[in-house]
Amino acid sequence: MSIVNDTLKAIEQASLGLKFILPDEVAGWCPTELGSALGTLLLSGQRKYLEVGTFCGRSLIYALRTNKQTKAWVIDPLLNSMIVGISPVYTHWENNVHKYEIWDQVTLYRERIEHFQGEIKDIDIAFVDGNHDSGHTYEALKKVQNYLADEAIIIVDDYEIYGGGAQTPYPGYEIDIKAPVKTDVHKFLAETPEVTVIAYTPWLNSQIYLHFRRSK
Repeated sequence: MSIVNDTLKAIEQASLGLKFILPDEVAGWCPTELGSALGTLLLSGQRKYLEVGTFCGRSLIYALRTNKQTKAWVIDPLLNSMIVGISPVYTHWENNVHKYEIWDQVTLYRERIEHFQGEIKDIDIAFVDGNHDSGHTYEALKKVQNYLADEAIIIVDDYEIYGGGAQTPYPGYEIDIKAPVKTDVHKFLAETPEVTVIAYTPWLNSQIYLHFRRSK
């Protein structure tokens, strides 16, 4: 089955109530439906997973806890234990990934995606949930595309989230001043012919699913 069909099937199953359930004790804003879709999608083969923005690891645990063959890379500056006032986030994240026994599947980078210079390749599923201020999602998507397999799925969280920084209009696209993530996604789409929209889900601020196919 193709990666697009796998994605649509995972969304359908989550929508029908066929869900993974994670206790509320794991902090974060990943709804059960989204977590179920991530976990189901990664069940299809030994796929590589990239997560930009992980907080205390709720979405990461959903993605990996039943997928012991999956390798994951996580990029999040909030997990930098040297930042005063932020280190408790890393403590919670570390405790969670150990408790749910996914520690050995994860490579962690505690830095901003915009500044990331590490080597990651052949990612099949990328989940982007980082800084929501205007421009940051766009910069994250531009970086993420460099790490993808020839065919991949990008899931952008909080597509309809309200708040964030000031908006800069982008020619040819309607600008929603309250939805910087949405605007950034549309800017990325306008500049990237290798990417198309395949799905949208309404769960907690909503998600948009993009299909990436590298030009030969």
